[in-house]
Amino acid sequence: MTDSQLRLLFGILNIFGLLLLSFIPWPSPPPIFIGLPAIILQLIAVFYKIEYVHMVWRWIRYEPVQPPSKDDKLPFISIVIPVYNESEFVKNSIKSIELSDYPKDRIELIVIDDGSTDDTWEHVNKAAGSVSICGITLRLLQHAVNMGKRKAIQSGFATALGSIIISLDSDSVVEKGALRNIVSPLMRDPSIGAVAGHLAVLNISSHSIFSLRSLLPRLLDIVFDHIGNLPRSALSAEGFVTILPGAFSAFRADAVQSHIDRLCASTFLGSPLKHGEDMELAYRILCDGWRTVYQNGNVQTIPFSAWDIRL
Repeated sequence: MTDSQLRLLFGILNIFGLLLLSFIPWPSPPPIFIGLPAIILQLIAVFYKIEYVHMVWRWIRYEPVQPPSKDDKLPFISIVIPVYNESEFVKNSIKSIELSDYPKDRIELIVIDDGSTDDTWEHVNKAAGSVSICGITLRLLQHAVNMGKRKAIQSGFATALGSIIISLDSDSVVEKGALRNIVSPLMRDPSIGAVAGHLAVLNISSHSIFSLRSLLPRLLDIVFDHIGNLPRSALSAEGFVTILPGAFSAFRADAVQSHIDRLCASTFLGSPLKHGEDMELAYRILCDGWRTVYQNGNVQTIPFSAWDIRL
């Protein structure tokens, strides 16, 4: 079954499920929701259902941008991986970059250890040896103390030399063609400032479907699709993707560099922001007039081995 056929099948099931919910008898509403309030709620529900069906329809019709067939057209990219207390799991992320089909002489890998208190830095240096041998430009940065993900991202992006900067979480693994795919929209359309990658869970079929180890990753994979990949593919048609996940996104350097220094200066009610940089960068780039899109052809995965340890 092709990706398009799979999206059609799941899209039909989504819409069918929504229709079934419409015919479920619900308990009588409290008095406060009788009369005009009830009419308003019903109108909101109708609007939501129409919008949801429209979103699913866009997801069904979505097609990823095809990557270029010639390597000489691929740009020089910088991959930024912020790390904090990931121990040996960080090696999986670094190794996946080494095994990608992107030309190694066009990759700059920047790993920032944000003051880890375990053996993460040791594992980073061990993995760095083979990366340097294969021709990838490698840069290792280390914070003396933990300063937060925003500061780690700022340190990495500020030193990046690539025309396209890719963010990758330290517990994530990219598939072989992921890097080539995620830069494709930026190469084809100069109005695009950033691309949100596709998120999935690794090895969800390696255990029995009835086991706890299999159930939780499968549920997480459904969550990724339902609240992440599905709405992003719908918003992509308008060039208005509002969250660029740090787990796997690509930025045009010209579109993002002017906003990097402001990441650590952002506050909410007077307190420094520690999270939400994926949404903040998206809005800042959109406000500058750039388009932000989603690319389904590049799958970023989360190592199942991490679930084994945390369970």
